[in-house]
Amino acid sequence: MKKALRIVGWSAVVLLLVGAYAGYRIVWGQPFTINQLANRQAMFFLVRNPELFTMIGIADGTVVDRHSGRLAAVGVEKRDADYAFAEQAMAEVKRFDRAKLDPQQQITYDVLLDFYGSHGCRPRACTRSARCSARRCSSRASCRPRTS
Repeated sequence: MKKALRIVGWSAVVLLLVGAYAGYRIVWGQPFTINQLANRQAMFFLVRNPELFTMIGIADGTVVDRHSGRLAAVGVEKRDADYAFAEQAMAEVKRFDRAKLDPQQQITYDVLLDFYGSHGCRPRACTRSARCSARRCSSRASCRPRTS
């Protein structure tokens, strides 16, 4: 009986450590799959934008419904924080080797890069034109010349 309890106890400790490691990698570290990364980034994006979180409605009326009735901050600080988030998210996506992903994960990879690429441009960092807009931005530091 004592040996069985010891085995169960050590099994529980090992299971707890494996779960803690997996939880750390999924929430804060490098996730195991690109889909886990996309889910994490989507959740962080929703938490930062309570209007969008409410519009999606995935947590309305539950214990975690702390976003209802709140508005996201606006202003230069929020914009800069959003740009920083997009740049960080794009860097996290680029840590995955696209060639090693299966076709469905490659689509996820491309969608994430497209999304963060279009939202990660800092128009005021443009070195070519003071009238640069995010639509014409080709990178974080420079803009394409106006074609029209």
